[in-house]
Amino acid sequence: MKEKILLFLLCGMVMLFSSCGKETELPTAETIPQETISQLETMPDTEPIPEETTLPSGNDYTVTPEIIYDIPEDEKPPIPEGQGSIFCYAYEPNAQNLIEQHEQIAEGTIENIIYTSIEERAFMQLDFTLTKPYYTDFQAGDKISVYVMGGFMPKNIFEEFFNKNFEDVLTDEISSYTDEKYVVNKGEFFDFPEIGDTWLLFFSKETEVFPEGSFGCWTMPEAIYTPLDENSYICNHTGKTWTVEQLQRDIAQYKPNEETAVN
Repeated sequence: MKEKILLFLLCGMVMLFSSCGKETELPTAETIPQETISQLETMPDTEPIPEETTLPSGNDYTVTPEIIYDIPEDEKPPIPEGQGSIFCYAYEPNAQNLIEQHEQIAEGTIENIIYTSIEERAFMQLDFTLTKPYYTDFQAGDKISVYVMGGFMPKNIFEEFFNKNFEDVLTDEISSYTDEKYVVNKGEFFDFPEIGDTWLLFFSKETEVFPEGSFGCWTMPEAIYTPLDENSYICNHTGKTWTVEQLQRDIAQYKPNEETAVN
């Protein structure tokens, strides 16, 4: 960069002297004042990089579960292929039910995953940073905790619970983990959520089951939408897309009399 500036300066001075119509000794690097050269040498080599636009820091509403399983990566059992369990629901995960059956809607990115259990069943606490509020009391940058079924837990706790409640049902499943310290429960997932994943999140308070201040959401594959581009989302399981414009129209249609703020 310095060399380009120096060359530009020399060329400019050549043009200036040439335009005078006089025979004049052309400037060289040796004849340029030392002060000018010193100023060029102290200039930065590159243009300053503009700072990235970041979300507001927001408020932290995440919770801490009573039980936390800190499981080393090298001790996690292999995750089976395919979908986990298939649960029966009273509602089909279409646009109307996703909106009507959940209290709030926002885009969020998973920043942290905690493995825990509730009533001896494996759950994950997903800590989201909300990035685009659509129908929610929260703002962009706020952090919340959402509980989903599935995850890892110690084998002895899993075994004790299922031996007590389903002694003759899951014998094969339990015995398949005899060489492992931990077991995996896939919930309804094909692939476990990972830190950095972004979801179009439909969530509600579940105070009877989950820690106070946390939320629950549907996790059947048909209910999980991720960003396709800046203006639309896609369900990777079905291939269905949902534009932001259509989402806003659907919210207005299916929650016309709700008081939760629409952003």
